[in-house]
Amino acid sequence: MTRLTLAGRTEYVTWAADGRRIYFGYEQGTHFQVYSKAADDTGEPELVVPSNDAEDPIAVSGDGLRLLTGRFPANGQNTLVVHDLSHPRSEPTVLFRSANMSNLVGGFSPDGRFVVYQTEESGRPEIYVRPANGQDRKWQVSIDGGTSPVWSKAGDEVFFLYGPKLLAAPIRARGEDLVVGEPKVLFENRRVIAFDAARDARRFLIAEDPNPGAQTRLDVVVHWTAEVQRKITEARTP
Repeated sequence: MTRLTLAGRTEYVTWAADGRRIYFGYEQGTHFQVYSKAADDTGEPELVVPSNDAEDPIAVSGDGLRLLTGRFPANGQNTLVVHDLSHPRSEPTVLFRSANMSNLVGGFSPDGRFVVYQTEESGRPEIYVRPANGQDRKWQVSIDGGTSPVWSKAGDEVFFLYGPKLLAAPIRARGEDLVVGEPKVLFENRRVIAFDAARDARRFLIAEDPNPGAQTRLDVVVHWTAEVQRKITEARTP
């Protein structure tokens, strides 16, 4: 267990393609910016993408050359962009702008041609795919809603959550287009908080709520100072 970040708040971490660095949102001044640090804890955090707006990393492409991030400008038009990591300070490729994109989840296809992401533009969370080169085209993956998309390492499926279910949608490229099949349930009756798929897509690393049916309870205690004083008095009494 190694803590890689120090002073200041951090959020939204993702691995570099070679596993040697991590990228994360690091609070500097009034907003978060994208920093990176060696995964072996050597060196200091380094600013990767200077930005006048709040910005956090989402994923790195398989070849390690591009970084998918989310920007949150003051005008509310949250933006999905792709940075060239060989020239990280140049203008990024804008994929999508929307006031209905609040969750930074998604990633590149294994071949780097497409990006999968979650947005609420239809009024509920859904999963979409867009070309990573910025072409204004999209394909919907989920049908009745979905969150937390993960592209399989083989590139032939997109996994995502829908309530207590984890689903897989078959997907394949056909020229410049994508063919998306009907999602199928892999398992259900779980409250999955976050997950990732192994390279062979036969195993999943899952963080889940162990008590999904538990009821939240709020207790209100009145005159609690008198109760504290009573316990103190009892403790002092021989």
